[in-house]
Amino acid sequence: MPKPNSMQGWSRNRDYKYPEDFSIKNEVKIYTCKESGKRIIISNGIPDHNVRQANPNIPCATNWAVTMPLNPSVASSVTEIPTRGAIAMAVNGVPAYGPQEGNGSNAVEPSAGSPIQDAKFWYGHADMQKAWHFHNPYMGANGADSDTLLGYAFDGFPIYGPLSDSSNLDACNGIEINGKYQYHVVATNEVNEGINYCNGNNAANNWNYILGCYRGSISTTQVTSSTSFNIPSDCTTSTSDCTDKSDMFYIKMNKSGQPMLRNCDWLAKSSNKSSICKNKVTYYENGSDSYSPAQDVCQAICESCDACFENKKSRFYKNKKNGKVKTKTCTWLSKLKASSIRKNCAKTMSGGGYSPASLQCPVTCGVDSCAAS
Repeated sequence: MPKPNSMQGWSRNRDYKYPEDFSIKNEVKIYTCKESGKRIIISNGIPDHNVRQANPNIPCATNWAVTMPLNPSVASSVTEIPTRGAIAMAVNGVPAYGPQEGNGSNAVEPSAGSPIQDAKFWYGHADMQKAWHFHNPYMGANGADSDTLLGYAFDGFPIYGPLSDSSNLDACNGIEINGKYQYHVVATNEVNEGINYCNGNNAANNWNYILGCYRGSISTTQVTSSTSFNIPSDCTTSTSDCTDKSDMFYIKMNKSGQPMLRNCDWLAKSSNKSSICKNKVTYYENGSDSYSPAQDVCQAICESCDACFENKKSRFYKNKKNGKVKTKTCTWLSKLKASSIRKNCAKTMSGGGYSPASLQCPVTCGVDSCAAS
């Protein structure tokens, strides 16, 4: 899948805090498509929590587009999950992989002699393709309980945090609660990592940290690149997905030459919130300090949650000259010839906190179903 540049300034065996240490921020949209019966997750695969970079694979953004059943049903037979690669998507848009590493070793509870030791943690790690992912059952939500929605399996059923006792779960990690089937991950102390991955009798596996098998059908599930993905017209994002973050956002430099930072609580009370959302669209980066504008941080207040949201004053990364990041606005882009628009929208580089044109100006770029009418 196409990728822009990797995390800037990252190196092996270091801890990184979100969002201040992330040059690429988490982006995820979960669509509900009632007429077509689909749930679609579009993301850049970047985690939205603190991590430790323990291997040499510095993460890149990955253009995930996953389509799965919106209303799955229990199938007449179970399906084996892949021994490698993605089996589910977390609610933060990061994929969950099966319990094995490429050499067949246990990723969640590796033996002392296993060459890969960094896959076992709740925050995940990056593979050789530089895609961040989880093997650990907490799927990026450290301390999750049985009521915590962690993500969705590729058969469409939701995945929740661990039960205090997993003995009532079926072989796939599923259980029916209030008439609805759902999965629950299994804590490491309830999985016997000392036995073989395959049980030899059916499609279920013995290292069922996240899933033992699929209880529903995956025949209509598709995993593709979001760069060429068209979202059906009946799809909407849930209002519950539109939230204001606790991060500080950047307004401008004050008279003392320091960044003026505020939070969403302050913005909600401000009489100038509409102007701030619309006009204060600059990103701030200085060393390890990185702050986004209000429209990125306070999306509910700024009404900027929609995947097709485009502020004509938003700026995107154009290039870098003499060490300085050059940006352009969506208005500037919209006035170009069609061929020049396509050329700018095809670029995937980012820098200085600024995303490429396809992310900042989705209507002008005609991304997915966002083309201007």
